[in-house]
Amino acid sequence: MAYYLALISPSDSPIYETYLTSSKPHNQIASSSTSTFPSWSSFPTFNNNQHNVQPSSASASAGQPPAIPPKDPFPPQFLGGPGTPSKPTSGAIPNNLTGQPPQGVEKHVMQMIAFSSLDIVEDVMVGTGSMYLKMIDKFNEWNVSAFVAPSVKLIILHDIKNDEGIRLFFMDVWEHYVKTALNPFHTPTTRITSTLFDQRVRASAKRHL
Repeated sequence: MAYYLALISPSDSPIYETYLTSSKPHNQIASSSTSTFPSWSSFPTFNNNQHNVQPSSASASAGQPPAIPPKDPFPPQFLGGPGTPSKPTSGAIPNNLTGQPPQGVEKHVMQMIAFSSLDIVEDVMVGTGSMYLKMIDKFNEWNVSAFVAPSVKLIILHDIKNDEGIRLFFMDVWEHYVKTALNPFHTPTTRITSTLFDQRVRASAKRHL
């Protein structure tokens, strides 16, 4: 069983992301998807090196300035990958993304699924007074559950059905977030890089998921 957790700020930017796994047996397993979408592994991997444009010999001989490579609209640091500061402060999480993605699944795929569900979260929360929205979306084998609290949204991707365990896990994570938010230097859009917060989230996942 695999999980991807993201904490989303009011500006819809991620402030914490992590991959979680669980070895606990579950009686109720989500049925396999009947989607006709192809496997994500069949798509070519995007390579930033393809933007490295070399000046042609004709333009070089003519004394023209070399072509400027186009700017990547989605730099890796926006996706929690390489490109974030290489020297994190003591006690900070490098790249702001912990854990390892499930085998055969690219991390940007799970991020895309999670963040594409934010519009659905807005629609569902209008008609309910509950903070725990349960499962709001499904993409192939991945179920998307959400928890909406003041100044933060919690999104989790999971491949099994475990409503009660996820609810208890969300409550724990929200409590950990509130303790972090009490820091006078923390703002709702501040990225959480504390290793202590990460350890607490993982301990809660081990207990409930």
